[in-house]
Amino acid sequence: MSQPWLTVSLLFAAFWTFIGAHGTHAALRARRSLNQLGVRGVRTRGEVANSPRRVGTSYHP
Repeated sequence: MSQPWLTVSLLFAAFWTFIGAHGTHAALRARRSLNQLGVRGVRTRGEVANSPRRVGTSYHP
């Protein structure tokens, strides 16, 4: 090929298009799962603490 930069740029564009589509799909899946909860707000993982407390040797504000 006389223009290798064209091939490289097309591969680069295809890669970032794939990354963008994957990110969009993940965001839509997260939004759909939040809608299935039936309540407004943000879904969190783990524990939500309302006040400071001691657990073992670490302090969790």
